[in-house]
Amino acid sequence: MDHVDKPLAVTIEAANRETFRTWCELFRAENLPTKRRRGTTADITEWLLKTPEALWHLYAFLPYPEQEAKTWRMEPLIVWVLLEAQRELVNALRRLVDDPTIVEAGRRYCKEWIEEYSNDL
Repeated sequence: MDHVDKPLAVTIEAANRETFRTWCELFRAENLPTKRRRGTTADITEWLLKTPEALWHLYAFLPYPEQEAKTWRMEPLIVWVLLEAQRELVNALRRLVDDPTIVEAGRRYCKEWIEEYSNDL
């Protein structure tokens, strides 16, 4: 990063930090895990991965979510991508199961797949 971009990067990181603190204060009632006074998302990464609604809400709340994602280690990012892919797959199959225009054999296959797959989660 060159000297021209550095002040902007510092401003973006500060905005995300302050917004994260605000988010934590607003949603403390949601059983956020305890963290240091000057905590970061790194302090609650495991909890965020287990609580997808909170993770989605946090990233919608942050002014610069793409910058926040760049601060995460690669391993949790990969876990996040895999979890999102699993959720999307199961949701797509559920839509097929609920679609009366799909032949019964196809709907039954999707339902069995969801049931079997859900046992592995």
